[in-house]
Amino acid sequence: MMQRSLMWLQRHVWNGLGAALLVCATVGTTASAQLSPVRVRLPGYNQPISLDSAATTAEVVAASHDATRAATVAVLEELKVPVTTNDPAGLIGNGGMTLLRRLGNERLSKYLNCGVGLSGPQADTWRVTMALMVWIEPAGSSESRVRMALVAGAQDLDAGARRSAGCGSTGALESLIVDRVRRRVVPN
Repeated sequence: MMQRSLMWLQRHVWNGLGAALLVCATVGTTASAQLSPVRVRLPGYNQPISLDSAATTAEVVAASHDATRAATVAVLEELKVPVTTNDPAGLIGNGGMTLLRRLGNERLSKYLNCGVGLSGPQADTWRVTMALMVWIEPAGSSESRVRMALVAGAQDLDAGARRSAGCGSTGALESLIVDRVRRRVVPN
């Protein structure tokens, strides 16, 4: 079933459906020291991007795997990130959401650097396709390790998608997510 779904995704991604999540291995069978391989295609990049290699250094959260996972889903939904991947093994996120100007209540330029044009930061004026994945690994019965990958590309709306740029993360979104997850699992 999983292999058939992967084949469907690959066939449709390469047929031009845009940025899509490609899960390269069965999620539940990876060792805890390895992140599940995830590749995406985004505007501004010539090749698919391997999100697991772009993941941040692990942050430790003082809560069980299940509590951390539930808090992460809640935080992403609170930030208006459509959660399209929610694996019980701990892979959560979205492999290709399209955004204009804002994510939640904040301008995209707070989270992404896509360059600057005449109208200001391109993250705020171009169409952004963003992949955000969170890996949660158990680190004992009462701790979890959280790693994130945020990669994005932007397309100029005025140029008919002919101009595109890769975007770098400012680190602000990743920090915000970890802080909010920690607050949810360890209330003040």
